[in-house]
Parts: sequence; structure tokens; C-alpha cells
Amino acid sequence: MKDLRINVTHFFRDPAAFALLGGQIIPDIVRQQTFDRPLRIWVPGCSTGEEAYSITMLFLEQIGTAKRNIKPQVFASDIDADCVAFARNGIYPESIEADVAPRRLARFFTKEDHSYQVVRELRETVVFTGQSLLANAPFSGLALVSCRDLFIYLNAEAQRKILSRFHLALRQGGVLFLGSSESVGSASDRFEKYRVYRRVSRSGPGEVEFPRARIDPLRSPVGLLPQQPVQRRYGFGELSRRALLEAYAPASVLINAKHEGLYDRYLRIASGGDTQDVLAMAREGLRAKLRSAIRRAEGGPARITVTGAHIKREGRLLPVNMTALPVEGDKEELFLISFVDDPTPELGAVRSVETAADASRVVQIGQELEATREELQSAIRELEIANEEQKAINEKTMSVNENFQSTNEELETSRNSSL
Repeated sequence: MKDLRINVTHFFRDPAAFALLGGQIIPDIVRQQTFDRPLRIWVPGCSTGEEAYSITMLFLEQIGTAKRNIKPQVFASDIDADCVAFARNGIYPESIEADVAPRRLARFFTKEDHSYQVVRELRETVVFTGQSLLANAPFSGLALVSCRDLFIYLNAEAQRKILSRFHLALRQGGVLFLGSSESVGSASDRFEKYRVYRRVSRSGPGEVEFPRARIDPLRSPVGLLPQQPVQRRYGFGELSRRALLEAYAPASVLINAKHEGLYDRYLRIASGGDTQDVLAMAREGLRAKLRSAIRRAEGGPARITVTGAHIKREGRLLPVNMTALPVEGDKEELFLISFVDDPTPELGAVRSVETAADASRVVQIGQELEATREELQSAIRELEIANEEQKAINEKTMSVNENFQSTNEELETSRNSSL
């Protein structure tokens, strides 16, 4: 499989492209960066790290020139673990002198015998990780994605999937940096081109496809990916069932005992890494109640309903009810988690309706209080169990230490007697 990978790269490859990036794109990103969100950059297919370090150098130089107190976060990923390990070390041969200007060599590298070592400031700014663009979720909230000369090795379907993930990962106005012979193809309505591409539209629900199970892309070459099945015609019964589900079925996600599930509008991709944990993906205001619902559902076959959660949508806090239903899988226990918006009474209703709404609100507050009390008791029980386990571990550690001490004393006695 290593023989099939093409890891050709060097510092500041394609000087004209980097001149555009360093002269126009990066200064614009740094100038518009606000302090209420991180400056995040992603370099997928980073190979041995030269391109990730090159882009990071440009950002650090521009931040210094603009005199802004910004700390960029650069993520660099590749499917080749050996390349990722090489990039983390940041040691390159003397031949990089042909690609890196002397002033940058002096600032960002230290000379060691016949090689150059990336300085600590540059190395700590870039996080290298193993990742497959087809099998793993992308990072999020990105100002720039640099993925050059990778699409030329992929078929059209793989390109479409990856472009959808890039579009989702980029924040509004974020920039996609591709190779000189690459384009966004049919996704041109989502990006604006000027040798690089800027995100100009939003991602709709269901547009990005995430794998339900992890796959090894090396065992399934992208050129041999299975074709999409031919779309079939649905009968009236099937159309009715689909319409009813879309209209009345609550937004739901099926998870396993490890809390791994799919993505929907009540969840978000956790920033900073690859995860399918619904607790990590839960939007603000849902996590505590969601954890409580899953924990209570683990105790039996009954459906568990938790109220009192709120989600921020369109600038308003909206109440949400959650249900957790245990489902028997083939080999493991599963849970169907459903989210239902809790409708609130509209203003201007008649007094009788307001009175009924007030009474309903009192009942709801009582239910929320009871649910909170149960969550607190459950947390206390878990803490007690954890303390007991920690106590047992401490006792075992003390016993081992005593055994070691006894052995040391015996060895000391034996050594003295032999002398």
C-alpha cells in the first residue's frame, strides 16, 4: 500500500500560488479575524509537512506585521502514519535551502549538522494527525483549507464527497486552496474562484454524507469505489410512508453503548478532532440532559423522556424534550435518541389560554426539578462508586509498595551478609 501513495511535496511549492496566498489571502484573513473565535487552518493530505509549515510561516509573518495578538491553530492530516511522524519531528535536509528564503531559514529553523530543525514556535503551532478524508469527519470553523494536488488522484464521486466536507468545515467566507490543475467542479455555486475558492453559501441538512462505520480507504481504492445505486421509483404506499416520516417523525439518532452515532441538526461536529460521540457533538444546552437520558435508559427496556433542555436557534432559546429508547441490535445494545421541540404558547392569547399555559408551565417546572434531582442523585452515586474504586486502587498500590519495600529489605540484608 505504501508503494501506491504519492508523497511528493516541498516548501512553498508553486511560488506563484504562495505569492497570491501570502500577498492577498492571508492578510485579508488576519485583518478580518475577530477575537471571539479561533483562527483555524487545515492542511489535509499534508504528506511530510512542508506545505503545512509553509502556510504557518506565512500566517506568523503576517500576524507579526499586523501586530495582532492572534494564535493560529493549524491542523495537518494525512493517511500515511510514517509521513505524519516525520512531519512532527520537523527535521529536513539541507536541500530545503533552494525553496526557503534565507530570512525564513534564520527565523523558523535551526541548523544541525547537515539538516534543518523546525523551531519550537513553528512546530507547536501545527498539530499533525492521521486521518482519512473519506472515512473521518472534518475539522470545523476553518478560515482556510489547503488541499493541493490531491483531487487529481480521485474519481468524481470521491471529489464530490470531500468537497461537501470542505464546504461544511469552512466558516462563511473561508478559503479553499487547491492545486493549479484542480477545480471545485459541480460545486462552483458554493465557492467563488480567484485561483483559490471562497465559501459563499451554506450547507443544507443531509448534504454531507458521513460513514456509519469506519473503513480502510487503502483497502478500497477511490478509483474502485462502488457506484451509487440507480434511483428506483417508489409506489404510493412508500411515498406516503416517507412523507409521514418526514412530516411527523422527530429528529432521531441511533447510538451504541459507546455513544457513537450520526450527525443531525441537534448535534454538531465537535471541534478539534475526529469523533462520533453524540455527547461531544451535542449542542450547547443539551449535553447534560442527553447524558441523563442515556444513563437512565441503560437500566431497562422502557422509553425514557427528559424535559427541561434548551437549544439556541435563530437567537432564541427553545425548549427541547429528549427521549431514549433501548433497541436490541444483532450484537450490541443500541439506543434511539429522539429530539422534539417543545412548543411554547404564543403571546396575545386569551386569558383562559394563558392560565392553562401557566399551569402547564408549573407542571413542566416540577418535572424539570424532579429530573434535575434524579440527575444529581445519579451523579452522586457515580462519584461514590468512583471514590470506592479509587480507594481500592490506592489500597492495592500501598500493598504493592509494601511488597517492594519488603523485597528491597531482603535484598539489602542479603547483600550485607554476602559482604
